[in-house]
Amino acid sequence: MYFALDSCDPALVHARVAERVAQRPDLHWMALVDGAFDFGAKQQLAIGERFPIFNFGNMFEMMSASPFLVNLGTGDNLRRDIFTLARHRAERPMLSFIGSRSPLPQVRQHLQQFVEVKEEDGQEFILRFADTRILASLPECLSPVAWAGLRCPAEEWLYVDRHGNLAAAALPKDGSDAPLPLTLSHAEVALLVEKGEPDAVINVLAGDHIELLPLADRALFYGRIAGICGFARRHQVDAFPDVVALAVFFLATGTDPAADEGVLALMRSRQWESGRLIDRLSELVDDDVE
Repeated sequence: MYFALDSCDPALVHARVAERVAQRPDLHWMALVDGAFDFGAKQQLAIGERFPIFNFGNMFEMMSASPFLVNLGTGDNLRRDIFTLARHRAERPMLSFIGSRSPLPQVRQHLQQFVEVKEEDGQEFILRFADTRILASLPECLSPVAWAGLRCPAEEWLYVDRHGNLAAAALPKDGSDAPLPLTLSHAEVALLVEKGEPDAVINVLAGDHIELLPLADRALFYGRIAGICGFARRHQVDAFPDVVALAVFFLATGTDPAADEGVLALMRSRQWESGRLIDRLSELVDDDVE
């Protein structure tokens, strides 16, 4: 699969994590790995004992794709563990590190309470906080109470970001406990969907237009797709196939969304059938050829 993330330097990841571990020796340090990205893979991560998050209730059915926690070693073992984890990550959004006053079993028990969440209309879904693309957006998308509740035992929560650098998840602004099971407002869910839209577009491109995807500078490419998604929202392009169509058009033609007069005129006219914007964009390409 194709992900819009750059690879990381295991030595730099180790240096940053080891620095935080040295500054906070009072904490239990562990890695959180999103095992969904290894689902069906022949080569699995060679690491110490895994403690899966999905080992409860209905989630047992998804154990083969479960995120899991592993305790980090100390000294040379810390270096070994982090190098192993960072190399295994490659260009995938699957690796973060937690420092907590609570030991791993208690952290796992806490996180399990936030796997299955509900929207206020009762619709249930899985909150994939181990996916670092989602983790990075949670402080902004969730209410302060919800984010504080999820993060509660994690005094440090570091993750490898899109650029392959180690970033810190924002500290919560509210220290109160979130009521469980966690219920998200329509606005929170809508923001999560909006933040995930560029990756959803890239996933479609990887299946249908792989020739448009770069092998290098993937994080920068993500930024371009995010800009196109923003362009679509500003012009009220709501149908997802139409957002994909804009991405294909701008990538194939190399044009700037803000400077393409043909597309801007089309946006103003709104003369296209929802879900069929690609037809009108193709006409613009044909006109340029003629």
